[in-house]
Amino acid sequence: MADHGTETAKMIDRKKLVVKLRKMVINPVCWLFILAYLPYAWSQRANSYFLLYLKGLTRADGHTPLFSTYKVNLIPLGGYGLSVVSSIGLNAISDWKGWRWQVSIFAVAIQTLSCAVLSAWPSSTPTILTFYFLTFTTAAWGYSLVAWLAELLRREPEARSVAVGVAVTLVYAGHATIPLRAWRTSDAPRYPLGFPLATAFAVASGAFVLALRCPPCQGSVHIGR
Repeated sequence: MADHGTETAKMIDRKKLVVKLRKMVINPVCWLFILAYLPYAWSQRANSYFLLYLKGLTRADGHTPLFSTYKVNLIPLGGYGLSVVSSIGLNAISDWKGWRWQVSIFAVAIQTLSCAVLSAWPSSTPTILTFYFLTFTTAAWGYSLVAWLAELLRREPEARSVAVGVAVTLVYAGHATIPLRAWRTSDAPRYPLGFPLATAFAVASGAFVLALRCPPCQGSVHIGR
């Protein structure tokens, strides 16, 4: 990271840390990063219950399962494979071209479209499967956003660490509570609250990503010593 002009973390005294934390509170980059990171990570829950959907599919008689237990467990692996390939591919482009917010917005657009279609819950099983799989291709968003944060706060390793730490902590807090209402088992497989909420989360994340492009957030932001 140092070779690319980004400072890495090092030991600092308590007084300096307190000063930095105070200045972080009024720094727009830290807040906008957290506000962009949280809703999109929560939106990613949209494909967490894909296996339950596959398990509930039946043939025309309404009783015979469409997929065997083996296939129900195998099919989601294709989604995770897509996630790996898309993450590597999109973030390789992000590094090559320096497209940080562009890759994030691209992923947001796919996630928004996919969750919107799943919210409508079309009668076509192939359509639902297609958009379920598309949600797996959007994992690249988070990595490009963190890489962008490293560029915006290239001189502030402590601020980056705290911002990412706060974001991840709040993400897991949301993962532990939001599904209790939005992704209830009794609402499977349509999740009338879950998919619209995931759509709204994706849109909100995109708005905050675009807000990070405002002039005060651009360049190497220096929080101060």
